[in-house]
Amino acid sequence: MRSYVTGATGFIGLTLVKALPARGDAVTVLRRPTADTRWLEDLPVRQVVGDVTDPVSLHGTMRGMDRVFHVAGVAAYRRAERVRGWQVNVVGTENVLVARRAFQGALSRPATEYHARLTLPGRGAIISGDGIPGVVVGTARG
Repeated sequence: MRSYVTGATGFIGLTLVKALPARGDAVTVLRRPTADTRWLEDLPVRQVVGDVTDPVSLHGTMRGMDRVFHVAGVAAYRRAERVRGWQVNVVGTENVLVARRAFQGALSRPATEYHARLTLPGRGAIISGDGIPGVVVGTARG
Protein backbone atom coordinates (compact mmCIF):
# COMPACT_ATOMS: atom_id res chain seq x y z
CA MET A 1 0.00 0.00 0.00
CA ARG A 2 1.08 3.56 -0.69
CA SER A 3 0.17 5.82 2.21
CA TYR A 4 0.23 9.60 2.43
CA VAL A 5 0.44 11.22 5.86
CA THR A 6 -0.08 14.82 6.98
CA GLY A 7 1.11 15.80 10.44
CA ALA A 8 4.01 13.34 10.33
CA THR A 9 6.24 15.45 12.58
CA GLY A 10 3.68 15.52 15.40
CA PHE A 11 3.20 12.92 18.12
CA ILE A 12 0.36 10.99 16.49
CA GLY A 13 1.65 11.39 12.93
CA LEU A 14 5.16 10.24 13.83
CA THR A 15 3.77 7.18 15.61
CA LEU A 16 1.75 6.36 12.50
CA VAL A 17 4.70 6.99 10.15
CA LYS A 18 6.84 4.57 12.17
CA ALA A 19 4.14 1.88 12.08
CA LEU A 20 3.22 2.00 8.39
CA PRO A 21 6.58 0.92 6.88
CA ALA A 22 6.79 -1.86 9.46
CA ARG A 23 3.70 -3.40 7.88
CA GLY A 24 4.96 -2.93 4.35
CA ASP A 25 3.54 0.44 3.32
CA ALA A 26 5.44 2.86 1.11
CA VAL A 27 4.98 6.18 2.90
CA THR A 28 4.95 9.75 1.65
CA VAL A 29 4.74 12.50 4.25
CA LEU A 30 3.67 16.09 3.78
CA ARG A 31 5.84 18.41 5.82
CA ARG A 32 6.01 22.16 6.18
CA PRO A 33 9.17 23.87 4.91
CA THR A 34 9.99 24.88 8.51
CA ALA A 35 9.24 21.50 10.12
CA ASP A 36 11.78 19.80 12.36
CA THR A 37 12.38 16.60 10.40
CA ARG A 38 15.14 15.04 12.50
CA TRP A 39 12.73 12.28 13.65
CA LEU A 40 11.95 11.40 10.02
CA GLU A 41 15.56 11.19 8.84
CA ASP A 42 16.09 7.49 9.65
CA LEU A 43 12.66 6.38 8.49
CA PRO A 44 11.99 4.94 5.02
CA VAL A 45 9.65 7.73 3.95
CA ARG A 46 9.49 10.14 1.04
CA GLN A 47 9.04 13.74 2.11
CA VAL A 48 7.11 16.33 0.11
CA VAL A 49 7.09 19.97 1.15
CA GLY A 50 3.77 21.72 1.58
CA ASP A 51 1.26 22.95 4.12
CA VAL A 52 -2.34 21.90 4.65
CA THR A 53 -3.30 25.57 4.85
CA ASP A 54 -1.91 26.18 1.34
CA PRO A 55 -4.02 24.26 -1.19
CA VAL A 56 -1.60 25.02 -4.06
CA SER A 57 1.20 23.23 -2.17
CA LEU A 58 -0.96 20.07 -1.98
CA HIS A 59 -1.51 19.90 -5.74
CA GLY A 60 -0.41 16.54 -7.09
CA THR A 61 1.23 15.33 -3.88
CA MET A 62 -1.41 12.60 -3.36
CA ARG A 63 -1.24 11.20 -6.88
CA GLY A 64 -0.94 7.40 -6.84
CA MET A 65 -1.65 7.00 -3.13
CA ASP A 66 -3.81 4.15 -1.89
CA ARG A 67 -4.65 5.87 1.40
CA VAL A 68 -4.43 9.33 2.90
CA PHE A 69 -4.06 9.80 6.65
CA HIS A 70 -4.79 13.38 7.62
CA VAL A 71 -3.54 13.75 11.18
CA ALA A 72 -2.12 17.29 11.05
CA GLY A 73 -3.62 19.52 13.67
CA VAL A 74 -3.07 22.29 16.17
CA ALA A 75 -4.19 22.08 19.79
CA ALA A 76 -5.13 25.72 20.26
CA TYR A 77 -6.23 26.58 23.76
CA ARG A 78 -5.21 30.21 24.08
CA ARG A 79 -7.11 32.96 22.35
CA ALA A 80 -4.00 34.00 20.38
CA GLU A 81 -3.76 30.48 18.90
CA ARG A 82 -7.38 30.12 17.84
CA VAL A 83 -6.98 31.59 14.36
CA ARG A 84 -4.03 29.29 13.60
CA GLY A 85 -5.99 26.35 15.04
CA TRP A 86 -8.95 27.14 12.78
CA GLN A 87 -6.70 27.51 9.74
CA VAL A 88 -4.99 24.15 10.29
CA ASN A 89 -7.82 22.09 11.79
CA VAL A 90 -10.76 23.28 9.70
CA VAL A 91 -9.43 24.94 6.56
CA GLY A 92 -6.52 22.49 6.37
CA THR A 93 -8.86 19.51 6.55
CA GLU A 94 -11.02 20.99 3.80
CA ASN A 95 -7.90 21.55 1.67
CA VAL A 96 -6.77 17.94 2.13
CA LEU A 97 -10.22 16.63 1.21
CA VAL A 98 -10.39 18.81 -1.90
CA ALA A 99 -6.87 17.79 -2.96
CA ARG A 100 -7.65 14.11 -2.39
CA ARG A 101 -10.89 14.36 -4.32
CA ALA A 102 -9.11 16.12 -7.20
CA PHE A 103 -6.93 13.04 -7.60
CA GLN A 104 -9.58 10.42 -6.81
CA GLY A 105 -9.15 9.03 -10.31
CA ALA A 106 -5.40 8.97 -9.80
CA LEU A 107 -5.68 6.93 -6.60
CA SER A 108 -4.92 3.29 -7.21
CA ARG A 109 -8.39 2.41 -5.91
CA PRO A 110 -11.34 4.44 -4.67
CA ALA A 111 -10.81 5.89 -1.22
CA THR A 112 -13.40 6.03 1.52
CA GLU A 113 -13.30 8.69 4.18
CA TYR A 114 -13.28 7.64 7.82
CA HIS A 115 -12.11 8.89 11.14
CA ALA A 116 -8.79 7.21 11.91
CA ARG A 117 -8.18 4.70 14.66
CA LEU A 118 -4.67 4.34 15.99
CA THR A 119 -3.83 1.99 18.83
CA LEU A 120 -0.58 2.10 20.75
CA PRO A 121 0.67 -1.04 22.52
CA GLY A 122 -0.26 -0.86 26.17
CA ARG A 123 -2.15 2.42 25.75
CA GLY A 124 -5.23 1.44 23.77
CA ALA A 125 -6.84 3.63 21.15
CA ILE A 126 -5.58 7.17 21.13
CA ILE A 127 -7.71 8.14 18.16
CA SER A 128 -10.93 6.41 17.38
CA GLY A 129 -13.77 7.23 15.09
CA ASP A 130 -17.28 6.39 14.19
CA GLY A 131 -17.12 6.43 10.41
CA ILE A 132 -18.38 9.98 9.93
CA PRO A 133 -17.22 10.93 6.44
CA GLY A 134 -15.18 13.97 5.65
CA VAL A 135 -13.10 14.44 8.77
CA VAL A 136 -10.01 12.25 8.47
CA VAL A 137 -9.16 10.45 5.26
CA GLY A 138 -7.98 6.85 5.37
CA THR A 139 -7.86 4.23 8.06
CA ALA A 140 -5.31 2.97 10.54
CA ARG A 141 -5.42 -0.27 12.47
CA GLY A 142 -3.60 -1.02 15.69
